[in-house]
Amino acid sequence: SAVTDCQRCTSYEYNDLHKEYVKNSSDRWVNPFLQYDKLVRCTNGSQMPFLPNCKYIKYGDPTIASKYYDVLIHARGTDKYGTDFRNWPEFKWADLIKYTGLSYASIGSKEGSYHVDNTDDLRGISLEELCGHMSASTMVMGPSSGPMHLASLCGTPHFVWSGDRPNVERYERYWNPL
Repeated sequence: SAVTDCQRCTSYEYNDLHKEYVKNSSDRWVNPFLQYDKLVRCTNGSQMPFLPNCKYIKYGDPTIASKYYDVLIHARGTDKYGTDFRNWPEFKWADLIKYTGLSYASIGSKEGSYHVDNTDDLRGISLEELCGHMSASTMVMGPSSGPMHLASLCGTPHFVWSGDRPNVERYERYWNPL
């Protein structure tokens, strides 16, 4: 079945039509809410599931990380959904890290992200290993992407940009449960 997130049906009001779509679509809803009985409207107009007293699981076991890193970098290199404007070129990443004296690793898929010069290459590792590294690291940095959402679920501070003003509220309030 397809995998989607809770933003997939933001054009639907929460009613029988929405329930019917979810039931008939064979999509698995991948979000921390699992189930919900109402949506709340964000100030940006989108709808998000609301479940009072929801408990969240923090992902990642820092003891499985092979090495501690100050910063994990997701140097995204794709134009997924026309969002290439979010991506930095490789040379800017390399310039940023050469003056800090911190330890860095590059994360993401080998096909969709760069291995930044002078960083360890953790691209393509398992999700379990990635969560371990995220939970052991001080920060994750990169444009809005799956790894940034995963960082929030690992409870790791993340420096993220998207170029889309509505995402500010999503990152600060709804996509960062921990």
